[in-house]
Amino acid sequence: ILIEREKKYLNNIFNSFPITKILIIFGIFIPWTLSFRKFYPNIRYLYASLLTGQSLDKIGSMKSVLDMIGINSLDFLKLLITEMGDNIIFLILSIVATFILFGSYKNDKVLELYQNLIILISITFIIGLAYATYLFSIIPGLETIAASRLLNYLILLTPIFAGFSYNKFLMRKRNPIIASLSIFLIMTSSIISIFSLYYSPYVFKPNCMVTKMDIYGFQWSINKTENIGYVHILHPVKRLANAILGFEVARGYSSIKIQEHFNYTNYSTLGKSYQENKYLVIT
Repeated sequence: ILIEREKKYLNNIFNSFPITKILIIFGIFIPWTLSFRKFYPNIRYLYASLLTGQSLDKIGSMKSVLDMIGINSLDFLKLLITEMGDNIIFLILSIVATFILFGSYKNDKVLELYQNLIILISITFIIGLAYATYLFSIIPGLETIAASRLLNYLILLTPIFAGFSYNKFLMRKRNPIIASLSIFLIMTSSIISIFSLYYSPYVFKPNCMVTKMDIYGFQWSINKTENIGYVHILHPVKRLANAILGFEVARGYSSIKIQEHFNYTNYSTLGKSYQENKYLVIT
């Protein structure tokens, strides 16, 4: 009886899932994406990675970058909390919401009320699984399709699940401890999220990352020089051009990212790496 009940429970979930609509959307989206030739190199690399089974070691590359800039375990923990502390709280509450939903509601009539929530949880779970396959290099070549952006989609729906968890906590257990804990988590996630905000480089205003001299220096290069390209270390010059000239005019400005260690492993000076004169933008 229990097995039949579970089968019926899962069938209700799958029957409510809009599979046909999703297949139609992907059937339109994939040919449209493949119509752009700029994706051809990525597709070739993805195909080669799948055949050879070779892929970049994401965890190893992250560790290498952290070692290069001298970040230890404690510094990494602080960075993780500062950058993603609020998202981690929402993800934990989403897991709690999943256990509440699938562990407490086995009645068909009750499940009908939460079909949309179950669909959203299923989508989030699939995205999380796809991101895990990218992060741990289970499926090779996913970096060619910018699979790192899946993290943004993973946390997109978590506030809905967090709200569901808060509602069930407060409705089931009306006591000051649960209420205080809920308020504490809400305030903590809100405060932590402030530390992950940055000034926009598209605003024509000096800040802690784009100084007034950065703006003046690039203005000089626009007004006084012609037909000289740019190379950059981290920030493309297009960002400065957006702030000074506006989005439409800045489309004509581009720059080349210099190689690691200024390409000194191949040439004695950086200038020898380029056949034409270039301006190096250090920001």
